[in-house]
Amino acid sequence: MTGGTPDSGAQDHDAPTRERLVQEARRSIIARRALTGRLPPAFIPDPALDFLKALYVAQAEGRGMSRRELCDQTTVAPSVAARWIGALVAEALAFERAGEVHLSAHGLSVVEDGMRAVIAATSDLP
Repeated sequence: MTGGTPDSGAQDHDAPTRERLVQEARRSIIARRALTGRLPPAFIPDPALDFLKALYVAQAEGRGMSRRELCDQTTVAPSVAARWIGALVAEALAFERAGEVHLSAHGLSVVEDGMRAVIAATSDLP
């Protein structure tokens, strides 16, 4: 792929693999957890973004996440989680099925695009 369009079969060797995107999402989750308890909760990143990254990692592992798991992983109160999960569903980024929250195809695309942007923005750092 060149410039985002198919060509004669050439691959963009600079594009991060899905494994690399998942690794970046995991690092971001771990970094956020490291700040929990060290900074006031209001200073910690956005719960919706944290949910998207957690759901992305879970999807890579072949599973969804319960609301409780999302709360535990992001240290967000259940009432706050309910509001953000509702927002993700309303934006077609996630869906709920059988007691689990999953990324939608659109959500997967959005998270991968975001992780690619993070990798590109930080790849040239010394």
